[in-house]
Amino acid sequence: MENCVILFPLIFPAPVLQYADDTLILLQGELEQIICLKNILSSSSFSGLHINFDKSTFIPLNIPPPIAAKMASTLGCPISSFPQPYLGLPLTATKIRISDLQPLLNRFDNYFAGWRGHLLSQGGREVLVNAVQSNFPIYSMCSILLPKGAIDIIDAKRRAFLWTGDKKCSGAACKAPWDLVLLPKSKGGLGIKDLHVQNKCLLQKFLLKLHEPPTAPWQMWFSNKYGWSSSSNLGDVHSSDTAVWLGILDGLPDFRHFTSVQVGDGAYTSFWHDHWLGGATLMHSFPAPYSHSHQSNISHLCGQSYLWRLPFSFPPPSSHCCGHG
Repeated sequence: MENCVILFPLIFPAPVLQYADDTLILLQGELEQIICLKNILSSSSFSGLHINFDKSTFIPLNIPPPIAAKMASTLGCPISSFPQPYLGLPLTATKIRISDLQPLLNRFDNYFAGWRGHLLSQGGREVLVNAVQSNFPIYSMCSILLPKGAIDIIDAKRRAFLWTGDKKCSGAACKAPWDLVLLPKSKGGLGIKDLHVQNKCLLQKFLLKLHEPPTAPWQMWFSNKYGWSSSSNLGDVHSSDTAVWLGILDGLPDFRHFTSVQVGDGAYTSFWHDHWLGGATLMHSFPAPYSHSHQSNISHLCGQSYLWRLPFSFPPPSSHCCGHG
């Protein structure tokens, strides 16, 4: 097909995401686009390399089943659905469930199946729990907010290994409550890492990227979609927000609480929520004006005048009538 062009469903960014030998191609749900993609992929055979379409998957979104079946037949790929494994993580358009993370839990069990924890001392098991078991899910926690149930399952395995060296243990075998175990040693605990806290802290690197000028293509798309722009502000909630982004957004209040901003042009500073003027946020210093702001997450300057554009909404003044008898 001459002048064949793959059209991305959205305007930005590029329709191909590639890492090592994993390739994700996004295109509009039209049969002409499928034929175009098939011709492009088939033309790569001149190099001697061939694409194994049987090991590839076709995932239609909002496409009628008869048309989706015809597209899959044209492409030569089986039809699949979300969640899909991509770079070791579950790729899904909905909220991540515990069952979606079952491969992670299975790898956890298989990796530690050969350990002989009962032959180690209490101190030795404590070191292994902190240095190995607690770090095992870090790759996943750097990208998604794990469901509480998934972390509870991992915690149950860590707790059993810490106290007994086995995969399971009863409550009677636990020498201290798990909440106490997670406290730092300076506060009377064992210093075992709290995975819930660690997960939220690891995700805050994305929030840091949204407070910086974008450089990489993914960061430009990320900032355009969720950061400050002409149509939205960082912290606004939209109906199109994904579950992964909502998990990242859950840590925004803590991120703002523990950080301060050095104001440049104000483009990456939340007027009300960031610490940029004194020790307290303007939201807490001036609660009355804040209550009338209908863009509480706003952050940008207008023109070269360096004036904040702050839209307010005040109720109409009430009228009073006084009389004398």
